[in-house]
Amino acid sequence: MSSYVEYGCLADFLEFLLKEELKRKKEESEQKIWELWLHKVFDKSYNDFRASIKEHQVVHQKPKEMDNADIENAASIAMKTIEILNRGGEGHESV
Repeated sequence: MSSYVEYGCLADFLEFLLKEELKRKKEESEQKIWELWLHKVFDKSYNDFRASIKEHQVVHQKPKEMDNADIENAASIAMKTIEILNRGGEGHESV
């Protein structure tokens, strides 16, 4: 992990991890939608059902805005992570 920091690739590595996690969550969500439609919905086609879910999500989805406390907390966590990586993982408490 320290080599990622040393060569300046940590951001690329983290971006890759986040994209893979997002892709996995989308696939899981799609699978759940399919199973719900398959077993519970009898009056709509799959495409109509998906469209109705997407409409519902757009109407009820409200983006969360970060306030100063959230930004400071994220920056603090990032700095602590960088400090741990710079030390080579020493002092890291295992969960």
